[in-house]
Amino acid sequence: MNIRTKLFLPLIILLCIFFSFAKLHWLPRFTDLIAQQNQENLRTHLHSVAESLVPLLLEEQLANVHATLDSLLESNPSWKMIRLTDKNDNLLYPIVDSPIVVDSLSEILMKYPIKIHTRKIGTLVVHIDISGELNQITRLEKYFTTALIILILVISVLNIILMEVIVSRPVRRLSLASKLVAKGDYSASLMTSNTNDEIGQLVSNFTVMRNALNQYKSQVELEIEGHKQTTRDLAEQKERFAYNAAHDSLTGLINRREFESRLNVAISRAKTDNKEHTLLFIDLDHFKSVNDSCGHLAGDELLKQISVLLQQNIRSSDSVARLGGDEFAILLEFCPINNAHKFVKILHEEVQAFQFVWEKKTFHVGASIGVAAVTTNIIDVADILSIADSACYTAKERGRNCYYFYGTSSS
Repeated sequence: MNIRTKLFLPLIILLCIFFSFAKLHWLPRFTDLIAQQNQENLRTHLHSVAESLVPLLLEEQLANVHATLDSLLESNPSWKMIRLTDKNDNLLYPIVDSPIVVDSLSEILMKYPIKIHTRKIGTLVVHIDISGELNQITRLEKYFTTALIILILVISVLNIILMEVIVSRPVRRLSLASKLVAKGDYSASLMTSNTNDEIGQLVSNFTVMRNALNQYKSQVELEIEGHKQTTRDLAEQKERFAYNAAHDSLTGLINRREFESRLNVAISRAKTDNKEHTLLFIDLDHFKSVNDSCGHLAGDELLKQISVLLQQNIRSSDSVARLGGDEFAILLEFCPINNAHKFVKILHEEVQAFQFVWEKKTFHVGASIGVAAVTTNIIDVADILSIADSACYTAKERGRNCYYFYGTSSS
């Protein structure tokens, strides 16, 4: 049951009580008052008639009496019969006596004594049909009832309109706004109320509460966004730290630490899965001459270009790292050393053909490459790096700008 119905039902009950009270109490009193006024008017009329008959009766002018009463019957259609008797109740009018019979509720008999001072000289009896007065009273009852019904309907309609404007509509908007607020929507419009009644105060208080919630929500969202941004910044910073910890800052290649970690994984796989890998240890041959003649900026640029060249010649599953200075290393995963000859040869030719240009000076760098197999016989990372470094040293001893496979005579 909505609030309008709850408020409207008591009003209907009160109006019904008012209608019943008016119908059962006020209307009978009103009709009785009208009937009494009619009776009083009849008595006044009969009094006038009696007063006019006194001199005629005293002078015994019966003809005039008869004429007067005949005239009264003609001028009063509701008077059915008039009976006049003297002081001894002898009939004076009409000439022929006939009994007066009251056969319905709409007929009455009214007796009025004719007196001179206190002496009675006759009695006037009138048989009157009061159906006209009863019909008038009935019409008045209908009018009264109709007016009451119209009044009740007008009051009900006005009450419905007022409740709709003052109560129901603001409450519905408040209900809708509260549902939207529960869903996080603070944009619902509210009916502005300039009154200081309970509804106006409720609308005002709800608006204040909603604005406070909206402000609090905005602050919380800002704080959450700030925390999210901080989390993103920390994640990016962590990612940068992790990247910097695993990569060389100059060339962007993985550094020695990361390379040794991957090499350690490869050694473990070689032992557990009996899979063979190949390690290349690369040392640039003429890097010092570039540094000495052109400066460290030229040396850094040379290292960057060599890094790009090495990355372009490996597979996506392989790893290339700068171990420090002008030393590089390449891990060919799941590539037995017997299958690495072609790769090493091509890589050596690429490096050998590479020309570094700096301030109109051209340098042929070249590289010494030591190649070692990562097998089940390798003890640890230091062991395989030592073997590869030894192979690279052998390549340098053989005249530089060549490659050497550890344990073989390949170069």
